[in-house]
Amino acid sequence: MPPKKKRANPATAVSGGGGGGSQIEPAKLKVVELRTELENRGLETEGKKAELVARLEDALKAESGKSPPFVLSYSSRKGIM
Repeated sequence: MPPKKKRANPATAVSGGGGGGSQIEPAKLKVVELRTELENRGLETEGKKAELVARLEDALKAESGKSPPFVLSYSSRKGIM
């Protein structure tokens, strides 16, 4: 029996045809894939597909070309209240 063909991963599909790498198209992803992408970003993974798509689209817009809005750091000094 011949081996099964691998399906292309929709998460790595290039949108808009050119340039700087791959871009995720949330509307083309399955719910499981949407949840994985959201989980990778530390976002809520519960909801219907339309909610997950909107949440991932918002996250992608926020991270496109922008650095994180803040950086958390923890002091190692003791005794500070």
